[in-house]
Amino acid sequence: MNEIYESFSGYLTEDSKKFLVAFSGGLDSTVLLYALKQALAKEKLNKEILAIHVDHKQNKNSKNWTVHCKKFCESMQVSFACSQIKSNKKALSENDLRNLRYEVFSEYVDKNSTLFLAHHLDDQIETFFFRIFRGTGMDGIVGIPEERALNEGRLVRPFLGLSKDLLLSYAKKHKLDFINDPSNKNTSFDRNYIRKNIIPKIKNRWPNYENKIQSFIDIQKEYLGLAETSHNFSDAELSKNTLNLRKLIDEKDSQKKIILRKWVKLNGLNSPNQKVLDNLINIFIKTSKNNSYFHWGAKGKKGSVSIKKTKECLVVSELI
Repeated sequence: MNEIYESFSGYLTEDSKKFLVAFSGGLDSTVLLYALKQALAKEKLNKEILAIHVDHKQNKNSKNWTVHCKKFCESMQVSFACSQIKSNKKALSENDLRNLRYEVFSEYVDKNSTLFLAHHLDDQIETFFFRIFRGTGMDGIVGIPEERALNEGRLVRPFLGLSKDLLLSYAKKHKLDFINDPSNKNTSFDRNYIRKNIIPKIKNRWPNYENKIQSFIDIQKEYLGLAETSHNFSDAELSKNTLNLRKLIDEKDSQKKIILRKWVKLNGLNSPNQKVLDNLINIFIKTSKNNSYFHWGAKGKKGSVSIKKTKECLVVSELI
């Protein structure tokens, strides 16, 4: 089980005064919270831990799950916070729930904190297939990032290279009590369908598929790093909501795609798929008149995009 302890290497001694843990009460986050507490004790480090539980209000047992999480934290002598999802929509998709969770987490993250999430290798593989089936570019195929900025703090995923089986073995060894969410068996959700119906067949035929896919992802990250530095736009330029149109037009079409994807991403909005990107470049940028607009997503949906074309630049904003 040393892999779990070693996964925290580099995170325990950072400057953050507070460690936040996204805590659903399921297997993954239970192991994360318990193992993080043990690792800090082993290293004799005095860090405050706050477990954040999000009540999605999507299951009749959600109140019982909140009680379970609170009691577990009390047994661990860890601070506990619970927030309920707030939405006017009657039916929430997987992506809606994810976005609402991150809104909750963002409320707690500041420059003095690091948020730990329990995504693991199985999640990475599911995301790989999910994005391929949805249609994605190179920045999507590299999967879930191990760490990124969130508000003024940081979000990290120390278990991203570890399998779910390893986490389950750890939970059994330490007799950890965790929640089994029945919605994880609902194959009407895309990720559950991939997990239940597709991956078992791949695993049966190619038992070493996880390592092969992870190796492929790592190679794509290297290529993406090269691609993102082979154009004439800096990250500072791409972080602004305006993009120099004349400078963009001078780039090759293949570079335009990389630039536009990163520009949208750095502005906190949803990346376009390949078809949308082709239309954005070949129709909107090359042929549309000034003061025209190009949209993707849906009005009011978080991360949906509106781009305005002027004589000098493109202007990106959320579609509201």
